[in-house]
Amino acid sequence: SDWFVSGFNKGEVERIGVPDRDNVVFRSVRKFLNCDYKKMNVFDAGCGFGEKSVPFVEKGCRVVGVEPLVWRAKIASGKITGEVINTTIEQVLDDSEFVGRNSFDLAIFFCVLEFCEDPLKVLLALRSVMKEGGVVYITTGLFQNRNVLQEAFYGVIRNTFNSYSLDLLLKRAGYEVVASQLVGKNIQVVARKAEAISVGALQKVIDSGKRDEELKIIARHLYRELGLGNSFRPYELKTHWRGNQR
Repeated sequence: SDWFVSGFNKGEVERIGVPDRDNVVFRSVRKFLNCDYKKMNVFDAGCGFGEKSVPFVEKGCRVVGVEPLVWRAKIASGKITGEVINTTIEQVLDDSEFVGRNSFDLAIFFCVLEFCEDPLKVLLALRSVMKEGGVVYITTGLFQNRNVLQEAFYGVIRNTFNSYSLDLLLKRAGYEVVASQLVGKNIQVVARKAEAISVGALQKVIDSGKRDEELKIIARHLYRELGLGNSFRPYELKTHWRGNQR
């Protein structure tokens, strides 16, 4: 809405000042990162003022930020040495040129998913710019505050999550949750992009005549990749595959 774009929280920020840096994301994800920081690409979706990206910039990472509010994007561009794109996360992930030139080791979604119209679509699209095994950090608010009705009325808050629903959403989108906790009034989750199982890999297992348990493991990956969940029977999947060659 115009209200959101023109100055969401701007008065409060002017009162308390803009934060210089915030280590919360860095502390939460560093043990899950397996690459040289100076070779690492970070995607900060809804980067705000860029303060949560500062520790990664200081380590030599390349950081790309996305921020829909012009005044916030201008502040973030002074902290993020890479690119700060003034648009929405949905628009940037729908940009074939952006997708074609980027591959990230880490994606940060700090209080972002609740503002997305279709979080599942966003997380599925995110896979196209994440490296295999790439880490996704997500924090989403439980909105236990007096402003929730006003923010919902204006269309700012479009989704709410609890730990269970967020876990299901990530699994459906093809991510493996590796850490989850409640921090204050926020749910904090660290997940990895699940390894994609190719058609050839599944067919090879079927043709080899390996036991059902091995087929079940690889089929779960495929079902997750297709967003179908894990409710299947290995024998039925085997018959369906041979009959339809999907």
